[in-house]
Amino acid sequence: MPEVGEQQTVSGAPSGLAAAHAGPVVLEKRNFWLGVANGCLVLVGDRLVQASNVLPFLILGWTDQKWVVGLLNAVTAVGFTIPQVFMARALENRPRKMPFYWLGSALRIVCMGAITAMLLWAPTDRPVLLLVAFFALYGLFMASAAVSTLPFNDILAKSIPANRRGSYMMWRRSGSCILILLISSPIARHLLSPRSGYAFPRNFGMLFAIALAFMASAWIVFSLCREPIRPVQRRRITVAQHLQRGPRLWRRDASFRGLLQVTALTTLSSMTLSFYAPFAKDALKAPASVAGLFLFLDAGAALIGNIVWASLGDRRGNRIVLIGSGATGIAGAALMLVACALPLTPVRMPGLGPVPLPMLLVFATVAAGAFFAQAKMVGEQNYLLEIAPERRRPSYLGFNSAMQLPLALVPVLAGAVVDRFSYAPLFALSLLGGVLAVVRAMALREPRERDAPGTA
Repeated sequence: MPEVGEQQTVSGAPSGLAAAHAGPVVLEKRNFWLGVANGCLVLVGDRLVQASNVLPFLILGWTDQKWVVGLLNAVTAVGFTIPQVFMARALENRPRKMPFYWLGSALRIVCMGAITAMLLWAPTDRPVLLLVAFFALYGLFMASAAVSTLPFNDILAKSIPANRRGSYMMWRRSGSCILILLISSPIARHLLSPRSGYAFPRNFGMLFAIALAFMASAWIVFSLCREPIRPVQRRRITVAQHLQRGPRLWRRDASFRGLLQVTALTTLSSMTLSFYAPFAKDALKAPASVAGLFLFLDAGAALIGNIVWASLGDRRGNRIVLIGSGATGIAGAALMLVACALPLTPVRMPGLGPVPLPMLLVFATVAAGAFFAQAKMVGEQNYLLEIAPERRRPSYLGFNSAMQLPLALVPVLAGAVVDRFSYAPLFALSLLGGVLAVVRAMALREPRERDAPGTA
């Protein structure tokens, strides 16, 4: 990897490396399918310890304060965001990004291993200490993920043309959803039920151990990719110049500015995703094992949503996907508002026995939330990769995350709203966020229709 002042060729590749290819991105089939395999494995592990449907039950086992559930999302956002700002500067003039992916993956294995050991073997008589330790380790895990995410996305963008990224995401997410239905959901449902024989929090420790095995395998698989060499920024700027670039991108690039605004509004709409589980536990007295069913519904809806949104993005562009994310956010919030108003009349369900009537809408909302999350993920990531100039892509990716940092407070405030009032006002705010997201997304330009930068 080049250091400051190292001689570079005119194409931007360091001396001794293959010349950088400056033409259109050519599909790298090896990387395409290794990326698909990586996604299938990593998402199976991710769902076993999902922050929205599984980890709230872990947090609520230590405390009944809902704002702490929101704090988990805040720690996730802060840990994932801040390192990306500085990683963007470190990567921008380096043709090879893969070594940073290796570093981030190794750090993630260490952090997740530490969480697993704590949950399996640490004394359980000091829940506050365990909660603080968990948040610290989880924050470091997310920071490690930030180290590897920018190289991952850059290698993806160099290996897969824009009009194939939707199908890439479709294969990646669809394969993982099938495996989640077959593996993650049954495992979570078993380990979080009394039948498992594991007491709290060791049942969650087993989930983390299995998740670690899948995730580590996924990171090893992606490390086998052959990274294409593309032109890079030839001059390495100072830290101060780099930090000034973020506000300048906001001012000058209307598409980037519009995407950030849509992201902020869909984040407002999605702030309820981590509160379906607390609502089910508090209002409907659901056991922790219901998380397995949540994962099943989440994966089934994600499988359908991934095919729909990825195909739509490839054919029509990612602007329409961003509009769809706001629309599905509206649907989920509306369902939960209705659930808050329904009586707790028992309804018999096959395999579950009698459940309160609102639980049926919670199940539907979990599915709608997965459909929404697929649209948000596919639309925002692929839209950003299309509008970002190739040589400044790391900066766009890094500052895209950095400028969302204030949104880390949204889940904490959401939990405070629940603690102070109830769930209904939270779902009403989510509905408003979805409406505003649709309005703003409709004003975005479609990059494939006009290539002039900074236009709206």
